[in-house]
Amino acid sequence: MGMAVKQKVFYGWWIVLVSSFVIFFGTGIGFYSFGVFVKPLEASFGWSRAAISATIAVWALVYGVTGPVIGALLHKYGARYIIAASALIAGICWLFLSRLTGMSQLFVLMFFSGIGTAGITLIPNQTLISNWFDRYRGRAMGIMMVGIGLGGLTMPPLANFLITTYSWRVSFFVLGLILLGIIPPVLLFIRTRPADMGLEPDGVIHAHDGGSDLQEREARSVVGLSTNQAVRTSSFWLLFGAFACLIFGESGLTVHFVALIDDAGVSSQMAATYWAIAVGISSAGRLGFGFLSDRFNPKNLIATTHGLHAVALVLLLVFFLYLKIQSPAVLLPFSILYGLSLGGSAVLLPVVVARCFGMLSFSKLLGLLMSGFALGVVGGPVVAGSIADATGSYTLAIILFIAAFLTAAAAVSFVRLDLAKKQVNLIPSGSPGIET
Repeated sequence: MGMAVKQKVFYGWWIVLVSSFVIFFGTGIGFYSFGVFVKPLEASFGWSRAAISATIAVWALVYGVTGPVIGALLHKYGARYIIAASALIAGICWLFLSRLTGMSQLFVLMFFSGIGTAGITLIPNQTLISNWFDRYRGRAMGIMMVGIGLGGLTMPPLANFLITTYSWRVSFFVLGLILLGIIPPVLLFIRTRPADMGLEPDGVIHAHDGGSDLQEREARSVVGLSTNQAVRTSSFWLLFGAFACLIFGESGLTVHFVALIDDAGVSSQMAATYWAIAVGISSAGRLGFGFLSDRFNPKNLIATTHGLHAVALVLLLVFFLYLKIQSPAVLLPFSILYGLSLGGSAVLLPVVVARCFGMLSFSKLLGLLMSGFALGVVGGPVVAGSIADATGSYTLAIILFIAAFLTAAAAVSFVRLDLAKKQVNLIPSGSPGIET
């Protein structure tokens, strides 16, 4: 084996840049922008908000269920073609939304939009960063995922500006063109693994000593448990349960936060402002916890972020709802604490998955874990809405969300890291090395 040398500029950082570009528009449009179209669609067609919300639920379900499929396709075909094809699907859907004439069309387009969005957001981009980085995986993941918060802050106002200045049809069309604009840089710059360019994670390149050098680098880059091995571990199911509980609380709070604050007597505009603060601060959480995960145990960090979710809601429950201190003295600390932990939880999950199971089946496992998104995103909003309708208050819903976040924190604290390394170390003895 030849001497290892460092590149002046590791190509992985270009991957981070392009991936951040993709997820900026993918989440900014796919996750956050459709909400600004609800009232314009209601005004144009006379549809109820419940009916429009049902199409969003279809999108969320498809997005979650598509996760394992996207993971398997990434493993087989690589990120460049999957992201490009998904951007094509999502972009075409948004272009056709500009020609919308009936509710049935909206259901169909939201169905396919869920598929396209799944292929340009979390799973493919987190897989890319995990492939290209090992020692610096946390900070690279954090930098890339800052694009989520910035996209959430930027794209909905742009969509609303286009609606108020021109029309909702023009807004859909422009956002569709933007999604299609993801394709060229992806095809030009994205490479799934550093081995595709004769590199190793974090920027080490080896001089070629023979024809087997490429195979050796590829073998080192894909060490880990198979999908079958990983799903037989308790750690996988602890992560799955924790993620489902997390999304249960997060999605419920996301949908009902403005209504909760408004019901307490604070204006909906003020509630939206404090929610925007939380989303913006989540970018700092992604970056900060990403850097911390390179130095500290990521399992402990992700348990901390889930716990901080609960602490933030306790502040809201005790001081805002019970003591009725309805002022920035309560809402601002909530926004800061919840935003930091929101960003941290998002960036740490793929880091923990890679650290626990290795890279052999990373995209498949991440896709399977992301299917918990479908469970949580349907359950949280429905449960909170049902409780509010039955009791006239969100108090019980907040208590359930606190319990869900604490359950998630407890679950991840029992996850065992480095199972893939233990598997490799046990191979000579013939043991399968599977933790149960």
